[in-house]
Amino acid sequence: MASPTNHTLADLTPSTGRWTVRLKAEVVEAIRAGRVTAQDVMDHFGIAPEELAGWSRRYAAGGRSSLRVTRLQDVRAREAGLREAAHG
Repeated sequence: MASPTNHTLADLTPSTGRWTVRLKAEVVEAIRAGRVTAQDVMDHFGIAPEELAGWSRRYAAGGRSSLRVTRLQDVRAREAGLREAAHG
């Protein structure tokens, strides 16, 4: 469910330097609601397109809780993507 707040890029900046589940969800929700563009988010925060797309996919599949990814899960997903890309 989208947040009722109209976030700007400054509002979406992680204050701790880490992307929390809440902030990832708010970024995805803001993009889906048209309040910011994916390109603006990537440019402003230096987020790779693949990473932002992953947030969006996980959010679509399971909501906010699906954005909670452990470091090991993230490494495994990236390795799987690299293997898939190498085998075409």
